Amino acid sequence: MTIRREPGTDRKIEGDGPVRSKLGIQTLDKVLGEGIPWGSSVLISGVAGSGKTILCLEFIYRGAVEFGEKGVFFSFEETPDRLVTAAHGMGWDLSEQIKKGNIEIIFVPQTEILVERDLLMMKEKIEKMEAKRVAIDSVSVFVHKIQSPQAVREKIFQIATLVQMAQAVGFFATDIHYGENQISRFGVEETVVDGVVLLTSTENGYTRERFLEIYKLRNTAHASGRFKMVIERGGVKIKSLEKTKKKR
Repeated sequence: MTIRREPGTDRKIEGDGPVRSKLGIQTLDKVLGEGIPWGSSVLISGVAGSGKTILCLEFIYRGAVEFGEKGVFFSFEETPDRLVTAAHGMGWDLSEQIKKGNIEIIFVPQTEILVERDLLMMKEKIEKMEAKRVAIDSVSVFVHKIQSPQAVREKIFQIATLVQMAQAVGFFATDIHYGENQISRFGVEETVVDGVVLLTSTENGYTRERFLEIYKLRNTAHASGRFKMVIERGGVKIKSLEKTKKKR
């Protein structure tokens, strides 16, 4: 399957800048400043247990509840039942939004992934639903059978192009191995997306603390530095920040 971006279709323009989306995750929206440009894909990168799935779920849920934006969640790890249960534990009625047709969860078991077939399936689902939010959990599992980093880069580019063509916003989770000094599983994903949100954690005695950093976000002024992130009933909360310098 070949997907190409047409020149000049990178963003919808309003005035002298891109039209932007707010996430509806209030504390994170403050970090993001003016918002994420429509058509953008953002890598949600972190080790296991850092909060990638919950952040992607809240991204989809808040879009439907706060803004009436339809969202599709492509899962290659967790079943729909487990995702609905996880959402319920956070206080989100995902089932209601699914029944209303505002959210759809598409599950493909890791053992049944066929990259070209599933790319076409993603395209059809996004177009049919007219989705404005797209979450993939995770792209590292989706392309895990591909050996060539260049081929991995091409497939991530194709998924990002689907988001751009739909003028949606995409959150793509990617797993990092513990102890590795990189921001994605294969070291190439970050080169084709518009933004990277890096999730990290440290041990403080017997407690694990989570942190969130906007590693990059094209065409957007955002706060820099690491933010302490807490996952609690109600959603992701930003509790503190180490630096507040703005950058583009």
